[in-house]
Amino acid sequence: MNTLEAKNGTGRLPSTQALSIACDAHARAKLEKLLGPATVAVENGGVEPKLCLHYRLKMPAESETEQKKLELARQFAAMIVGDNSSSAHLDPKLRRILYHNPGVEIDLNIARGILWQAVRNDGDPRTTAGEKPGLQPGLAQSLASRQDLTNADAREFLQCVVSWPTNDEPGYITIHWQYPEKDGFFGRSCRTIDAVLQVVAELKNTQANIYFCLSSQKLNSGRRSRKNAIALRALWVDIDIDPDDPKKYSTLAEAAANLLWFCDQLGIPRPSFLVASGGGLHAY
Repeated sequence: MNTLEAKNGTGRLPSTQALSIACDAHARAKLEKLLGPATVAVENGGVEPKLCLHYRLKMPAESETEQKKLELARQFAAMIVGDNSSSAHLDPKLRRILYHNPGVEIDLNIARGILWQAVRNDGDPRTTAGEKPGLQPGLAQSLASRQDLTNADAREFLQCVVSWPTNDEPGYITIHWQYPEKDGFFGRSCRTIDAVLQVVAELKNTQANIYFCLSSQKLNSGRRSRKNAIALRALWVDIDIDPDDPKKYSTLAEAAANLLWFCDQLGIPRPSFLVASGGGLHAY
């Protein structure tokens, strides 16, 4: 059933087919700024009038996994409206429908990402390059920028995404850097994470832009090439962000939400790590 239960005066959608949020007038404006107008808005005309916004889902939350996602979205919405309760049940005797947009539907994954982004940014969905995108709990993630990356973060990240050689295996991981006022790249081959972190520490105060090669390389040359690549541990995606370019995403939040939606639509695993690179989003 996809139709609004308005004929019997309930003004409600089935719980697995809608994201329903109880709120006041101020919170309604906040939510509609984030998600757009609801499928149906209902007012409870009691002593302290409250509203309920119902957003019909494009796909009903029928599986246990989808229902958990829906409950998380409701919890995030409750945080935004300043109400610890995720319940949207109002007094049926005092309900009246404010508006009904039968064609409005939302994607649960995108809506959940937008709401979590708003929670992380105190209700403001906008971010600037370099800020941490709001992402759902449960995603194994390392969101790091040059400013807040710790050795522990870097060690965990590098351990997971790079194919490190063991003592009896060939291979080197190359670190590369480039100085803003100089041409060309420099590089060093390393066998261990400690060696990589030492290079990073040496370059920390030089303003150099530091990069690493995801493939282990056959030669100890401080250079990388496809020909000398011998192993990979991760697949990766580099997403550019530029609010002035209509062909690119305008914010980290938009890029992250669409990336997760893309993975869900194809039925492929979500990224293990997301990194705010400064000019974009890297997914591993």
